[in-house]
Amino acid sequence: MKYGLGRKGVGLPEALTRIPMVWHGPGIKPSPGIGKECFVSMADVMPTICEIMRAPIPRGVQGRSLWPLLQGKDFPAVEFRSIYAEAGLGGLYYEREDRIPPDIAGTKDEGFDELNMVTQSGNMKMVRMGKWKLVFDMMGYGAFYDLEKDPDELDNLFGQPGVAGEQAALTTELLMWTIRNQDNLPTGPQFKKYQTKWPAAHNWYAPYRHGTPPLAFIP
Repeated sequence: MKYGLGRKGVGLPEALTRIPMVWHGPGIKPSPGIGKECFVSMADVMPTICEIMRAPIPRGVQGRSLWPLLQGKDFPAVEFRSIYAEAGLGGLYYEREDRIPPDIAGTKDEGFDELNMVTQSGNMKMVRMGKWKLVFDMMGYGAFYDLEKDPDELDNLFGQPGVAGEQAALTTELLMWTIRNQDNLPTGPQFKKYQTKWPAAHNWYAPYRHGTPPLAFIP
């Protein structure tokens, strides 16, 4: 168990978000360095399997196929420079003053479940890029870690002048991911020729199709 939680789910530590992804099968010969250089997501699994099966990837799928990487082919490294995750159902955190009864998580007979409407209240988002990790929530609380020096995430560098440039870069990266992943409104039939311009049939990497995007402004 991690942090005493049998089912995990609270917060965004590396122990919960950095899930090993292992592929094995005919034709799989990963690109050199893929395990150290690429940030991938569980959202990439479905389109990868679709391409392996030669099935069409449905529209609206946010991930992208990893099949070229798994075959040892060249890949645009900039598309995998960072990854995004989030946790929480929204709203605000419960506080001590709310006096939530302990049995909200279940009883001895029912079993304990920490993934309930109380512990999952609020919302936090995370981005990983290089050796850095930024976590930010709806209250404005932030956490910033150098995972090479601090793999256990014990030294929160958020707001420290010495890492202001790196924090600014990841803040902008997180903002880009957040905007790119928001729900799109459906396109109505009122215009026959010009409708909402979707970036592609699927994937969240469309910004890189027009060349390498610059890193965030670093003061």
